[in-house]
Amino acid sequence: SVQANVSRARDYDRDANGEFAFRGRVDGLTAFYIRSDQVRTQVFTGSRSRGERFAFSQPIPARRMESFEIVDVRGRGKVDLVERPWEGNDYTAVVRIQDDSRGAADYAFRLVWRRQN
Repeated sequence: SVQANVSRARDYDRDANGEFAFRGRVDGLTAFYIRSDQVRTQVFTGSRSRGERFAFSQPIPARRMESFEIVDVRGRGKVDLVERPWEGNDYTAVVRIQDDSRGAADYAFRLVWRRQN
C-alpha cells in the first residue's frame, strides 16, 4: 500500500493547476489544515465529521500561486478559506466549516489553484 502511494505521487504534474475536494458530514466548528497532499482536521465544537472524502488532483505546491479559492460550496453553514498557503505557514491552506444548527449536515467544497507564470 505504501508503494502504491509512492508511485501515485510520481504521477502528479507539480507545475500544473490543481484542486482539492472535500465531501462529508460536519457538526459544529471544524478546521481543515491542507498541506501538499495531506489533510489534518481539528474539531473545535460539535462531533467529529463523518463520511469524509478527500481528493487531490495533485499536491498544493510549496510556492506562491496566482489564485487560490474555494468554489462549489454546498452546506447549510459557512465554509471559509481562513488562510491561504504561503511561506510563513509552510504552504498550508486552512479552511473552516461552521455549522451552528443542531446535528451534522452534508458539506462539499473544492479548493482550486492556479500557479503563477
